[in-house]
Amino acid sequence: METEISVKKKVDITEEDFKSYVRVQKSGKTNMFDIKYVCELSGLEREKVIAITENYEDLTKEYPNVD
Repeated sequence: METEISVKKKVDITEEDFKSYVRVQKSGKTNMFDIKYVCELSGLEREKVIAITENYEDLTKEYPNVD
């Protein structure tokens, strides 16, 4: 039987990264689970988009001025 494992990796998310993600989110141009298109629109790497999605609440606290 084959199975996948998750490997946790630290990804640095800057305020600019988070702003880029939120801009795409607020634009309404795509479903935020369409990672490939979010990457295209935001200019962010896949790892960063996934990290932001998984840690969105914490990032809103870390960068409260991003809207």
